[in-house]
Amino acid sequence: SKKIEDFILSNICTEVDSLLDSSCGDDSLVIKLHTSLKPILVVANDISYRSLMRVNSNIDNILFTNHNIEKLPFTKKFDVVIFKNTLHHIKNNRQEKIIFDLLSISRKQLIVIDIENPFKGSFRSRIWNSYYRWFLNDQGRDFLTHEQFFSLMNKVVLSVGKKFKLRSGKINTSKGTYFWAIVDIV
Repeated sequence: SKKIEDFILSNICTEVDSLLDSSCGDDSLVIKLHTSLKPILVVANDISYRSLMRVNSNIDNILFTNHNIEKLPFTKKFDVVIFKNTLHHIKNNRQEKIIFDLLSISRKQLIVIDIENPFKGSFRSRIWNSYYRWFLNDQGRDFLTHEQFFSLMNKVVLSVGKKFKLRSGKINTSKGTYFWAIVDIV
């Protein structure tokens, strides 16, 4: 969604040497981030090799990796870690650990964006969800409400014990309402 891309582009740290899009999908956000921020290293990761192949990039310092978000091999800290549109694919009892792991490899900022439970939203969001499930075979079913999402993010941030600034909100799109959280590491 252009609204989500614009949101990320306008809220990301300005001085970024390294960036991880932990579940990049097949959109061109990593290319736009590379072009606008000019980091030394960009890692675009996704569980789907086919999605990675659809991102057309001839840029040398974008590294494409094919890992499950639950088993990322990275020990290096990235200035910015982005985790978008994937939380609802992770079982509720494992979501906290995933956010914690992503926060632990974030040096300056963690950006998390996911769609709100479409069954609590508009008729249009339910139609989009049906399309994704039935025609695109999307397996995501562990949706959260904004309140559950914020509670999860707050719990993870408080458990780490460092100084963080947590911001959150919502973005309304034609596909439904997305919630976001940005953790700025102070």
